[in-house]
Amino acid sequence: MNNWLCSGTVIKPPEFRENPLTSKAIAHFTLAVRRNNSKNVDYFTFTAFNDTAIFVNKYVKRGTRLSVIAQVTNDNYKDKNGQMKYDYDFTTNQIEIMNSGKYYKSKKRYKGKSKELNKIIKSDIDNDNIQEPKSEN
Repeated sequence: MNNWLCSGTVIKPPEFRENPLTSKAIAHFTLAVRRNNSKNVDYFTFTAFNDTAIFVNKYVKRGTRLSVIAQVTNDNYKDKNGQMKYDYDFTTNQIEIMNSGKYYKSKKRYKGKSKELNKIIKSDIDNDNIQEPKSEN
């Protein structure tokens, strides 16, 4: 199982792109995550695809507190000088806007504190004709 859980604050507006020909969407956002109740902060950039990216674009702004479950992959390579470089990619599986009841998980499942708010989110997503990602089998 490859799940990484963290919570933090979005430090700048998310970047969002959508391809109108394929209806594929992608969003990037960066969280400031505090280390174990200390003053030290780490910054992690996450990538969201398709429905999750549209959710991020619609509801996530600078200063939004998020709880994120992501899959982590590493990208190790040698640069031009032969030095090893290490990079990590965080792809979101689940996002929750903390203290708001807004919640998004792949497969259009909605949970949260407020049933009324979840109806609004579901209605917003349904009215935008968001489709589930098609599996490439």
